[in-house]
Amino acid sequence: MTGITIILSNIPPVSYICDYSLDEKHYRYSNDSGNFDVIDRSGNNVTGIKESFKEYVKSKKVKEADTVLYRTFWKNPIAFWPWHTYFNTKDDRYKLPYKKS
Repeated sequence: MTGITIILSNIPPVSYICDYSLDEKHYRYSNDSGNFDVIDRSGNNVTGIKESFKEYVKSKKVKEADTVLYRTFWKNPIAFWPWHTYFNTKDDRYKLPYKKS
């Protein structure tokens, strides 16, 4: 029964419902200093966040270390509903380097 629950929770649209319901504030991104800090509530806007970060870097005079965008959320093995995204090579969220917030 547990295996069936894990499998079903990783199939869209069930995975999206679980992710939105249980991890609403989960997708947070930041630069090294924390001056750029944003939460993606949908989990689907990493492209828009990257573009916003590029604009931020262009508009501000930032140090070299602050030109890297980090994800400040980790791959939580206990949260089984997003396992499909951890291994999806097309998911840009997990291509960003991790930095503990």
